[in-house]
Amino acid sequence: MSSVFRSVFGLLLLVLSAPLFSQVTAAPLPERPYVPNNRWALVIGVSGYSEQIGALKYTASEAQEFSGFLTRNLAFEPENVRLLADNGKSQVVPTSANILTALDSLLADKRLDRANLFVFYFSGHGVGTPKGDFLLPADAEKGKFEEQGVPVREVIGKIVNAGLKNVLFIADACRAGTQNDFGEDLTALCHKANIAVILGCSPGKRSYEYPELRQGAFTHFLLEGLKNPSLRDASGALWASRLGQDVQTKVHDFTEPDHGKFAQVPALWAETSTLDVLLAAYPQESITAESVKQFQVTASRLDRKDYASALIAYATALFEKDRRGETVEMLKTVDALGELTPGARFDYAVALSMLGRKGEAERNFESMATLEPGFWRDMGIAMSSSRKIPPEARIQSAANLFATANSWGIANVAYDVIDQWGTSEQRHHYAELLTKVDPTSARHHNYSAGLLAASEGRWSDAVAAYDKAFLAPGELPYDETIEAHEFRAVATLHNDQALDAFFARHPVEGLFVGLDDVARATQAKVRGDRNERVASLKRALAKDVNPDILFLAAQTAGLWIGELDKEFSAAAARHPYSWRAQCVLYILATVRDDKVAMKDHLSAIDKYLDDPMTLEMSTYAFMDDFLKEGVDLGRVPATVYRSQLEFYFFRLRNYLDKFGFDPDAWEAFIRYGIQCDRSGQTEQMVAAYLKFTPETTPKALRPILATLAINRGDPASAKRYFSAGYAADEDQIPTWNYAMFQVMHGNDKEAAKLVKGLTVPKNLTGVRVEALRTYLLAAGGDRARAKKRLATPSKDPIAQAIDGLTWVCLGDWSRAEPLLAAQSKIKNNFYLFVQEHALQVLDARYRATNRVALAKRLAFFGSVEEPGNPLFDHFVIGDKPGKAQFAGRLVMPCSLRDDAAAIEVKGTVTFTCDSAGVFTARMLGSGGETVTLTGKVDDYGNVRGSGTYKGKRYKFGAKIASAKEYRSYEKSGAAAQIIQMIDDDGLRVDLLGWPRGWPAGITAP
Repeated sequence: MSSVFRSVFGLLLLVLSAPLFSQVTAAPLPERPYVPNNRWALVIGVSGYSEQIGALKYTASEAQEFSGFLTRNLAFEPENVRLLADNGKSQVVPTSANILTALDSLLADKRLDRANLFVFYFSGHGVGTPKGDFLLPADAEKGKFEEQGVPVREVIGKIVNAGLKNVLFIADACRAGTQNDFGEDLTALCHKANIAVILGCSPGKRSYEYPELRQGAFTHFLLEGLKNPSLRDASGALWASRLGQDVQTKVHDFTEPDHGKFAQVPALWAETSTLDVLLAAYPQESITAESVKQFQVTASRLDRKDYASALIAYATALFEKDRRGETVEMLKTVDALGELTPGARFDYAVALSMLGRKGEAERNFESMATLEPGFWRDMGIAMSSSRKIPPEARIQSAANLFATANSWGIANVAYDVIDQWGTSEQRHHYAELLTKVDPTSARHHNYSAGLLAASEGRWSDAVAAYDKAFLAPGELPYDETIEAHEFRAVATLHNDQALDAFFARHPVEGLFVGLDDVARATQAKVRGDRNERVASLKRALAKDVNPDILFLAAQTAGLWIGELDKEFSAAAARHPYSWRAQCVLYILATVRDDKVAMKDHLSAIDKYLDDPMTLEMSTYAFMDDFLKEGVDLGRVPATVYRSQLEFYFFRLRNYLDKFGFDPDAWEAFIRYGIQCDRSGQTEQMVAAYLKFTPETTPKALRPILATLAINRGDPASAKRYFSAGYAADEDQIPTWNYAMFQVMHGNDKEAAKLVKGLTVPKNLTGVRVEALRTYLLAAGGDRARAKKRLATPSKDPIAQAIDGLTWVCLGDWSRAEPLLAAQSKIKNNFYLFVQEHALQVLDARYRATNRVALAKRLAFFGSVEEPGNPLFDHFVIGDKPGKAQFAGRLVMPCSLRDDAAAIEVKGTVTFTCDSAGVFTARMLGSGGETVTLTGKVDDYGNVRGSGTYKGKRYKFGAKIASAKEYRSYEKSGAAAQIIQMIDDDGLRVDLLGWPRGWPAGITAP
């Protein structure tokens, strides 16, 4: 045999090869599998290479036998198998041109469907070069491999571009070249399609041929595995992953006695997920009970369609008995056979979801949502988490289901949609309807009564009703569903004793196992009890927690996740195909600084993630919690946290066109934008991309949109987002915040009405709420109680601002002014509207008492902290408002800070303003860069307009001073004059003018 190594490259492949010798004596017909229609193969074998490359002995013959095996044993139609071999058994010689032509011809066949099984087989030489991996055809010449070889990237690219999702790729090829790892190119490409790969040997190892076998050990054991019934799963399916694992073990064991540490070890990329490739499906013996045996015996006499129907029926029975893993295996086979009915697809998706395999479940729900209008389409829309489905379409589908529901279970599915996407009125209306669907069932009635009580904010009543439903006989709703709703109601009570009592009544199991301990760890985290937090998480991780709860536990662990490395690693190892579990393992590897493990887990995350955006959102949420706790404890610098938030903001900005109607994505993006001082960009991107209307905005998203609006000086939008109010069954914090907003606009009575009967949150917001309650007492005339509450000063800056306003209400400026003045030295982006109003009240006080210099300082705070923000429009860096004072020409050194560039550009800027308020600015950079801006200045020095920079259009905003103030007011002279420019893509350029040191360049009016 040639001394050149033989290897295979790829990503999820299954090699199929047949013995070179055939039996002449009569033999039983091969067992025929049930297979989908239209299976395709391109089979290539090259032996007769030039002397310089080195001839191979069995490769062409193996290709010939392999093609025969496909038709004889795996039910491939002969006309769908193309053979190119140079042993005289094929009419087409495997040259480079012929190989690519044959591939194009197969992929262009109009009968080809993306779900069809497609096999690409190559046996011969291969080479890795700096330009990639190449298969060597029969006409290859030494030294011309890159010019004459068949590029692996091109082969896989053609398969991927054809949209194929069920592909077997084998290249049992000699390894040559040391510039790259042969097969690496293919591995990267195969991420894009469902391609199963088994490699003939590992990198650096040899493949061995055996004369007594008249073929290689690899081919021999592949054939043995293909015919081995024990490799088929419980449903009778033969999958690439199972075969690959078997071949890998047997080839090593067979060659090890002869070659020791140089034994042949096939490499593979195939795993037992639903992305695995189905080779064939055979009826076979049972998995456990006698009933299953009888089913398999009966099914073995059926044709493919009837076999699929039997599998569906049996899978439904398994699902009803909570055997979800076996349900998935059964229906996975039916799906691969192309016989999955809409109802079976629904069960398949639900079972996948309950196993935590949500990405796979979503793909099935999305498939249902594309059906013709009708019941199953409505069910697909109801269950789908697709970002593309508008809320009104979801609500309509739910209404359709309610109108046609012939069972309580379907009506409940419809209610879940209304609960997530409907208005408070719709939630209440459909909850009432649900109580009337099946009043004879105590389980149904009490559960529906719990939903109705929750929709009215009667949380204790809801808990009692759910408990009655749980104890009542019946199957639906499942215990887990009742417990989930009851847990939500208990959590809303904000009562630790109630939570402990809930877990005492409902020991968690199944999907929610470990949730009780994670909830206790969360409580301990809020209390700052590190020991209880770690202990609770240890108890949780000792159980078989699902990937969602595992990820939640990791978030709860925060900075102490490293102390639980062993426990988290063991829990994550139970879910090897979950990207959430792989994320946890990656975080642990990062804490250990284990770069090899980090790389491995990143690769696994990439393979199993639902979609990149979901991964990034989840990771950023985790890191946000992690870093924020680090800042609070003084272990992470605030600047590091801020830079990370900016990174998250810009990364999510790349997905804006994919957000669709995903409230979680929008909430995260807006929150990061507000937190990292980019509310102007956020506002612009919301206006450009947000598809929700104020009326269809989900309840979970309305608070952050209202927050953005009120902090950008847009009370009209804030009112629209709040117009539906926050119903009794929702979080009440937004109502408290909106009441603060009303106070800041002088609507004290309206604020008092809003908060009447609301409970005070038990967190930092509660401190601010108490300050607001004190203010409302003072505004309502109860001065004595207000003063008594003010006797204990608050340490929270926002509460101090409200307390300062309360002292103003009480007429005590000596106590009010220090609290209000402190607001110009800090900044809270979520309560900027409170700070601005406090400063506005102080500004009026300063000007009324002839302390104009102090008033200018407040205006300057707004101009540099929030340039262009309309919230600060009513401040002026001057003696009084008036457009004429801004007329004149100013020249000063400047610099540009560009989101899209890594360097700061320096130059000179010229501002010009006429008496009518027409403003122009021109900046010339040291490298020839130019910025041209045109806008209007109002009486307060607010200037807005548009301009160009590097060929792009920008909107800009700023607050400017007069030429006089630049000369005389120390703040304006010493610090930067900021103009904030934002382009249509949401990228920002800050133009900073530096007046100090250039008095001669400032021209007075």
